[in-house]
Amino acid sequence: MGLPELITTSLDDYAALALRLARDPDRLAALRRKLADNRRTFPLFDTERFTRHIEAAYTTMWVRAERGERPESFAVAPIERRA
Repeated sequence: MGLPELITTSLDDYAALALRLARDPDRLAALRRKLADNRRTFPLFDTERFTRHIEAAYTTMWVRAERGERPESFAVAPIERRA
């Protein structure tokens, strides 16, 4: 998401951050703007890329099942955008 300033290491830290943001509308508005900007460039929001990767995963699982292989973990190789 590109918002490392929202990372906390405990529930107490999370609650404290939420309170700080609730009490500071300017800071909250700045984070919302940053999130809106990041939606254009961060992989988390790249629905087309996600779709390509999950389709590749499904294809890999199908091929493995057709070959009679047991289920196991695998990595989906990065797939370039289609033209």
